[in-house]
Amino acid sequence: MNKARPLCSESPPIRFRLNKKNLRVFPMAQGPRFVAADVAKLLKYPDEAALQTALGGKAGCLLSPASGPALLTLSEAELRHALRAGRKTQRKRCNSG
Repeated sequence: MNKARPLCSESPPIRFRLNKKNLRVFPMAQGPRFVAADVAKLLKYPDEAALQTALGGKAGCLLSPASGPALLTLSEAELRHALRAGRKTQRKRCNSG
C-alpha cells in the first residue's frame, strides 16, 4: 500500500448495483474512492489482496469512514488499471481453455 496518510470520510458511501454486486464509492475532494473489496468481487478476484497483486502491489489507500473499520480504497486511475488487468486475465483464461 501507499505510505500516504489514510483518508477520512464524514459521509457514507454511495452504493451502486453492478452485475448483481454492490460497489461502494466514497465521493472525496481528491476524486472518488472505490472500495477495493467490492472491486475485487466485481472483477472475480478471490480477495482484495489478489487485486492488489494484479495492480503491482502498491495500489490503494486506507480510508476511515464515519463509522466502521478502515477500508482499502482505489482511486479512479487505479480502478481503470484494475479493469484493464481483469480483461487481460479473462483473455488468458479464454485462450488457455
